[in-house]
Amino acid sequence: MRIAVVGTGAVGGYFGGRLAQAGEDVVFLARGAHLHAIQEHGLQVESVDGDFAIRPAQVTDDPTGIGSVDLVLLAVKGWQVSQAIETMRPLVGPQTFVVPLLNGVEAPEQLAAVFGAHRALGGLCGLFGSVVGPGRIRNVLPRPFVTIGELDHATSRRSEQLRQAFEHAGVQVSIAADIHAALWEKLLFVGPPQLARRGGGHRASAGGNRPLSRTGHRFDAAGHHGGPPLGTGVANRRGGAAGASGGGRGAASQVSLCQPASPGAQGAWGDRVSRVRHSLQPPHFPDTREAREPC
Repeated sequence: MRIAVVGTGAVGGYFGGRLAQAGEDVVFLARGAHLHAIQEHGLQVESVDGDFAIRPAQVTDDPTGIGSVDLVLLAVKGWQVSQAIETMRPLVGPQTFVVPLLNGVEAPEQLAAVFGAHRALGGLCGLFGSVVGPGRIRNVLPRPFVTIGELDHATSRRSEQLRQAFEHAGVQVSIAADIHAALWEKLLFVGPPQLARRGGGHRASAGGNRPLSRTGHRFDAAGHHGGPPLGTGVANRRGGAAGASGGGRGAASQVSLCQPASPGAQGAWGDRVSRVRHSLQPPHFPDTREAREPC
């Protein structure tokens, strides 16, 4: 498949990188220092399951030069979807389908409203990752996972094709019988700050997130490390859709970070992430003095 990754941060860089490593035709959208580093040195991924590099990597900041693709993997923050849609327009052709891998439940409907319901799938993922420097992704979650599904709950050749591509790339992957339920389950696990952002309509920022661990480090439902504890002067990580493509300070880490809504908000998603969290030792996580945005 010809695949475009919109949002070459931790999620887009890791999962897009795994697909490229497995031989898929993947092109990444990035900008700034992140773009230049990938152009010069390739995309470098450090992972507990084994480091790898995509060298050379297909990377650009100009979607018009890519043309239409088979699949767009959308890995921006939820509040950036509207702007990312404009970036994606040159990538979407008659046979293109789009899979968002981000927190929240609204992205599939946003994509369907613009590109047509027949082009949008639902998707979610689990990853403990961050951008640790220009062109460098780090993941500390053993066996990150992806869940996808058609919005009408139907089986389809494209979802099975994508499942097989991820499986071939060594990524845990499943097709949800009801992707809407899976997305809501993740949202409930993520907790009140995400729900508040849905109701209030304001954008996510580092200041709007809640500590998860007793040490004050912050993680999202997929386990992304969000930097030092709140109140340490972390800058608001707002930026444009291009910034979510890997460049700028906003791409340094995933920032949909908060604690579970309640002990009961678990399910398959919560159980899986909780088991992984408990299995990780403290040295796996950056010290607060080092947990700052690298670029």
